[in-house]
Amino acid sequence: MTARITWQVKVTNLMVEPGLAGTSVQLDDRDGVVVSLAFGDAIDRTRVAGDCPERPVAYAYSYGWAGGAEGLSYSEVEVVAEISTDVAPVEGPGFDDQVVRLRRRGFAAANSALTRFVDLLASVGDHPLFALVEPLPQQHMGQLTLGAPPQHVGVGHDPVYLTAYAIPEPVPSGTVSGVAQQVAQGDRPSLAWELWLDANRRLRLQEDSRHAIVSAASAVEIGTRRGLVLHDPSPVAELLVETTRANDRLLKHVSQAILGKRFLDDDKDSYDLIRELLEDRNDLVHKGELPDPERLPKQLRAVRLLLLWLDEANA
Repeated sequence: MTARITWQVKVTNLMVEPGLAGTSVQLDDRDGVVVSLAFGDAIDRTRVAGDCPERPVAYAYSYGWAGGAEGLSYSEVEVVAEISTDVAPVEGPGFDDQVVRLRRRGFAAANSALTRFVDLLASVGDHPLFALVEPLPQQHMGQLTLGAPPQHVGVGHDPVYLTAYAIPEPVPSGTVSGVAQQVAQGDRPSLAWELWLDANRRLRLQEDSRHAIVSAASAVEIGTRRGLVLHDPSPVAELLVETTRANDRLLKHVSQAILGKRFLDDDKDSYDLIRELLEDRNDLVHKGELPDPERLPKQLRAVRLLLLWLDEANA
């Protein structure tokens, strides 16, 4: 028998290619729990008048790129955890405890898989999407369905909210499936990317600019050092990288020596923003001066471009 636990996840500006409509991608399969991400069927926005009583979860749309390519704009996706179990769909002594254990087991697997999926999707460089996700709250362990209709038993029905930000360009279906495969293999972003994601969460979800700028500056320092050493793992290069501060000398001179190019030359505007970021972080740490909340989002975008540039240099 299979216990099926579902979470209806609300999203904002999640846009994908039409081929994903009505499909699902498997995110994980371990310890007897299969986790999937399901995309609902599309509805043509032009045929929906007013407030649709069925509350469709996806609209077809055209965006203004070459050829007016079609895409899907989702307001809701579904995360599903399926667990093989011998728990009978009949309420009796101990049934509630067994259901709670199933929901906790499914919750742990789904939370881990969904978080890694969103984090890895944010670090993919072939489309301009970045996404943020709040951890699935422990008290919202999803709706569990045990057994087959009409005798199945349902327990719980709590919505879970995921916040995703993106510009209006569909994420390729191949990117979604590729990232899903990485999740299934147990992959996760590098430490630099995790720090960058932490900075975005703190700024956008918690409005905490102090911790955001510290995480962002750490992402620059760790990401730059990691990228340079990955390109040249020799003891000399490693010593040079580790003994040079993350300032102009590391970003310009050491980068030129190891990579044969500089981020400054490829994207001077972003480079200048990163310099400002490091200076603002130092002012916060040494002088107690708060970062500019209006400038910080631009600096975070510049950090993302630097990390993508470093990843490409080591591809």
